[in-house]
Amino acid sequence: MTNLILTNLIMTFLSAGGAAFLKSTSKAGSSIIKIFGNPTFYIAGCLYLIAAILNIFLLKRYDITVVFPLTMLTYAWTVIIGRYVFHERIDLYKVSAVLLIIAGGYATISF
Repeated sequence: MTNLILTNLIMTFLSAGGAAFLKSTSKAGSSIIKIFGNPTFYIAGCLYLIAAILNIFLLKRYDITVVFPLTMLTYAWTVIIGRYVFHERIDLYKVSAVLLIIAGGYATISF
């Protein structure tokens, strides 16, 4: 069970990190040349690829009904990254959503 939790935390953090690097890529401009010329685009792709490989590893060892709900922790990471990296405003609704996601993840692995 510890392996499931730790691997899932790493996988979801990498996925949220990929999203953060894509957001950084979007600031470079909207032309295809600027997107493909931006190193953050490739960093995002690498993070997503590693997260996908970890997800496959988890799905091989655990039920999809356990693994997939835990991937929702990516949203919790994106809220944290949004707040501390991109200085986005986090309201009570987002905090409540993150708490519900964490509670749901706990319920998924506890029962």
